[in-house]
Amino acid sequence: MRDTSSKRRVISPGGLLLVAVCFFLPFLTVSCESSFGGGSVTYTGFDLAFNGAPSVSGFGGEASSSDLDDLRAGFQPLAILSLLGLVAGIGLGLALPTPFARWLGGATATLVALASAIAQQVWIRRALDEAIESEASGAGFGITADMLNTSTEFGFTIVLTLLLVVLAYNVVEAVFQARPDLLPGGNGPTHVPPPGFPPQGPPPPNHAVWSPPPGHPSGGTPPGYGPPPGTPPPGPATGPHPHAHPAPAPPPPPRTPPPWGNTP
Repeated sequence: MRDTSSKRRVISPGGLLLVAVCFFLPFLTVSCESSFGGGSVTYTGFDLAFNGAPSVSGFGGEASSSDLDDLRAGFQPLAILSLLGLVAGIGLGLALPTPFARWLGGATATLVALASAIAQQVWIRRALDEAIESEASGAGFGITADMLNTSTEFGFTIVLTLLLVVLAYNVVEAVFQARPDLLPGGNGPTHVPPPGFPPQGPPPPNHAVWSPPPGHPSGGTPPGYGPPPGTPPPGPATGPHPHAHPAPAPPPPPRTPPPWGNTP
């Protein structure tokens, strides 16, 4: 059985908590270069999930509050699902009673968070390109799609790396918990009897052949077995063999004529 102490129990929930904190880091930046100047719009993970206002730099000055409202990405269900997967993974890793259940639950929740984060990043990049191009064109700047550049920021890269590490840890721990024979020096899976079943003890030892001490009257027979001391050994069998064929009956004696027979 592997070590499942409290320190090992918090590795997966602690990693997922760190991932949730990294959602405050920049996830996505949309930059623009035109004849009127350039600028960039940067979104954190929480900006994408909960319709937060992005940070804007360039574009000839500080953006007004109305401009920031126009640049909000809206509530993104996939980003919210990724955060919910993190919360579920933390809760399952701390609440489930058995190590295998905790690692399996943590791996499942981490996989949901990872897949949702990747799908969100792919979809939002395309959506933001279209939205910013539409806003800039409506303002009369004549910005086209070839002037926009959407790039993934280091915050999303850190989140992706941490999720992959936590997922791999949970999967490895769950496999080794279910198959301890895969561990180096493992002796195979241990059989655990069902509840209420009496525990199985060690097999009985091999009994050594009893030999009498010198001069013992039993002549080599263990005490309590065989005939009493002084009984002569049995002789050869005298009766018929139980599987022998019966001997044929002797022929009847010849008949003798009576003495009072006919006389001449």
